[in-house]
Amino acid sequence: MRSWVVLAGSLCFVALTIGCGEEAKPSEPDVPSGEQYLLWTFQAGDAVEQSPWVENGKVYLSSLDGKIYCLEAETGRQIWTYQTGDRVVARPTLHGGKVYVGSWDKKLYCLDAQNGKLIWWEGAEDMIYTTACVHDNRVFFGDFDGYFECIPIGSGRRWSFRTLGGFFSTPYGDSGYVYATSSDGYIRCFDTEWEWPEWEYNAGSPNFSSPWVENGRVYVGGDYNLLCLNAKNGGIVWHYKTKGADRCRPRVVDGKVYVGDYGGYVYCLKAGDGKLVWGSKVAPDWSDVRSRPLVHNGKVYVGATHGSVLCLNEADGKVFWKYATGGQVVADPWFYDGKMYIGSGDGKLYCFKAN
Repeated sequence: MRSWVVLAGSLCFVALTIGCGEEAKPSEPDVPSGEQYLLWTFQAGDAVEQSPWVENGKVYLSSLDGKIYCLEAETGRQIWTYQTGDRVVARPTLHGGKVYVGSWDKKLYCLDAQNGKLIWWEGAEDMIYTTACVHDNRVFFGDFDGYFECIPIGSGRRWSFRTLGGFFSTPYGDSGYVYATSSDGYIRCFDTEWEWPEWEYNAGSPNFSSPWVENGRVYVGGDYNLLCLNAKNGGIVWHYKTKGADRCRPRVVDGKVYVGDYGGYVYCLKAGDGKLVWGSKVAPDWSDVRSRPLVHNGKVYVGATHGSVLCLNEADGKVFWKYATGGQVVADPWFYDGKMYIGSGDGKLYCFKAN
């Protein structure tokens, strides 16, 4: 199974068309740096590959140095840290005053959000890449060896489901169901109480995309396509051809889907039928946009693997500004109290003014 690390690192495809017969337009190459919007940075011990969780005036952050950090949201001052036994590529998830996060040391940790003290840990079959999803009073995550796990919070039954591929994306919980993708190419829907999938959809290639569920539909990447599936039965509603979408993390806001791809594009599509509203070329051809776009106050914030954090116009995708970090940006941006937070491969968490 460990061959998936090599495979995941090599999945960078280039498609020949944008899709739907409409060509996405390159954005302006020369734009402001965005330096005037930067408020502060925090230096972790290694790359920050996932978004933070920001709530109640605190930032919860993970890093490849194996640490979980808690910072002041206003200043970036460190409040506490917790050291796991190996790298952490999953985002911390805050729920009920507790922080849930998995590590490559094959453990899922539950920490006290106030002081970072360990409450409990549960073992997994292999390294944990996925961000924990808390839904229906249960914690869901997948591991490298293909086990999808459910751990109850309090009473309930722990269960697991074995696939032929590892889990590398973030599950999504909605209305008593959890949706997850794995590198065996399948998108699956689970009832929170039962380990056998309600339905499966074969996307045709190893899948690392994190789904988004909205209004009875599942939006998720699959090979070169952004897919829209029926959340009840997995039937295809529509698909939109991109330059590679099996790592993308779509977001739905006000009836529109925002998503990046392998070719350096960000797209805005109509959620109902998948028609292109705009497509903006925001990064070089060799750079991909994996981070889940954040939409706020008429702007779209996103990161790209060539190292830039970008701010786009929500109406047409034009780049307002881009800020160059010192490493690839695959983390998702997070909005809180007029600020946007995003991590980078240079080990820094960046805090920008977003109002």
